[in-house]
Amino acid sequence: MHDEQVAAPDNTAVRVALWRALHVEVDSPPHVLEDEVGLKLAAPDDAWRSRPDMSLLQRAKERRQILLLRRSQVELENQIEELDCVLQSEQPSIVQIRRRLFDAA
Repeated sequence: MHDEQVAAPDNTAVRVALWRALHVEVDSPPHVLEDEVGLKLAAPDDAWRSRPDMSLLQRAKERRQILLLRRSQVELENQIEELDCVLQSEQPSIVQIRRRLFDAA
């Protein structure tokens, strides 16, 4: 007889998929990742948010650091886009460039 092996997803992969889905549900934009596909693939039971490894309180510090980093990145991207528009539209002086970069805050 042949032993049939049932393929099961890796626990770490499931945990990451659930964290990504939870991030989209509970955190305000901009999101680090907008990924809910893994949640659909993992198809957890209705109590998945209550799992000990999904505790928002236990991971609050790490989550906060990741979100702040992402928001800083978005702000920097916005400043770069704005500066690029200025550079493409006119021949600005170095003073105008400095104002755009440092007086925008």
